[in-house]
Amino acid sequence: AIETGRAWARGRVTTGAAMRASLGAHAAARSVEDPRAVAAARAAGQAVATAHCADHCMGALLYVLKNQKLAGKRPRKTLQAQIGKLPRRLRAMVREGVVARGSFLLRRLPRR
Repeated sequence: AIETGRAWARGRVTTGAAMRASLGAHAAARSVEDPRAVAAARAAGQAVATAHCADHCMGALLYVLKNQKLAGKRPRKTLQAQIGKLPRRLRAMVREGVVARGSFLLRRLPRR
């Protein structure tokens, strides 16, 4: 899925091919039990789904943050670093979107 997303960004594959790769990544997520593998596959699926809807970029970031939290790390640094890579005009909008969506995803983590 990641390679397909990169190829889509370079104009080498169609949006349809990117969507099929996204569906494949989400199917892979359903086929594994390890929560970190699930989060990684879902992050890839969301990232390549950006080809059809830009909002999926927030889903990709959220699953990366979820994976870090599952690993016992603090995802705040990653969130700040990724937000910092965006053009200034988009930072507040994406940050708000991630926070709004993130409470749902991050709240569902198993307690350690």
